[in-house]
Amino acid sequence: MKKMVMALFLTMILSACGSSEAGLKQVDLDTVENLLAGEENGFVLAVDEKDQGFEPYLEDVLEDKGVKVNYYYAYQPDGEEGKTSDKQVFDFDGLEKKNHLYYIEDGKVSDPLRLTSYEGTELTSQIENFIDVHQ
Repeated sequence: MKKMVMALFLTMILSACGSSEAGLKQVDLDTVENLLAGEENGFVLAVDEKDQGFEPYLEDVLEDKGVKVNYYYAYQPDGEEGKTSDKQVFDFDGLEKKNHLYYIEDGKVSDPLRLTSYEGTELTSQIENFIDVHQ
């Protein structure tokens, strides 16, 4: 019985360690500023509306590729756990456009992918290509 409990416990620990950070992860203002300052590298998506039509396509690609995108919602600058603001907090040099997927490396912002310009399989293909180029 002890061995079964121990095996179950180890299985749970190992599966937790292997859990993926892939997908859209809502971040706060400081995280975006750290990316722009070159302290971190990664993908960024800034939006002023949640649950947009392109999000399921983006999520599917991110899960398939095991990639994380820092998702910044302009009305919730303190991140997912923060309060919602009446005004947008969106003042970043290099990230002028919302609903665009960016890659930031060493503080340099890539040419963005405008996610609202495509639909369906074309959107999926464009996202995959963008991630492949910057990964």
